[in-house]
Amino acid sequence: MSSRRLIMSGLVTMVGILAAGSLSAAPVTVPTIFGSGFCSGTLLPTTGSTDCNYTGSGGWITEPPYPAVALQHPAYVNPDLSGAQSDWITPSPGGGSFGAGPFSADASFSLAGYNPTSLVLTLAIAADNLFTVIIDGSTVFTSAQAGCVADDGSLTNYCYQEWSTLTLTNSQLITDGVAGGFNGGINTIEVDVTNTNVPSPAGFRLELSGKANALGGVPEPGTWMLLSAGLAGVAFLRRRRA
Repeated sequence: MSSRRLIMSGLVTMVGILAAGSLSAAPVTVPTIFGSGFCSGTLLPTTGSTDCNYTGSGGWITEPPYPAVALQHPAYVNPDLSGAQSDWITPSPGGGSFGAGPFSADASFSLAGYNPTSLVLTLAIAADNLFTVIIDGSTVFTSAQAGCVADDGSLTNYCYQEWSTLTLTNSQLITDGVAGGFNGGINTIEVDVTNTNVPSPAGFRLELSGKANALGGVPEPGTWMLLSAGLAGVAFLRRRRA
């Protein structure tokens, strides 16, 4: 084999190594995915601030967690879940008393620059009262009315005192009815809230994050080691042919 053919063979091998390295890069956090209560990536104050990401039903504003009221409603969940951050948000204008709804909150996120099939979307949600989560037009989670417990221990329509959690992969989204799963452009998430004891407060709290592989990502350290070995091999063979 000539030196030129040998070099070309080595270069083809290294290109393959680099491509494999890009595909195997570790998932990274997608910066366009936000839970409730954010504006420009900053968590808002807990009272009266407009959420920049969730629209619909006249807009949504932050509200403090309601304390428990005997025979009316249990306390809104207060601690952040697993160190994440979010705020309770309520339809705008607020006022603490709403009809049945449903009230719709719509947001979008972009996967431009990421492999959409690699996205893992993690969410936790608490709502007042019943809620449905819809992604790209398909329902992926609906709260259950059965088993809700009020302050006095009786079963009621109150369904917001606990977190509901969901981890959603591309294959699961396809199972839920979204053809092709997540797309590489704009995706939508919608939260619909229904008030079951009217008139009363309404709202939800969503902690949302996603990780995906970046397209054309920087190879991992192991890939650079393989590349270095390939370069050394090409240099060694060239010396042998000299």
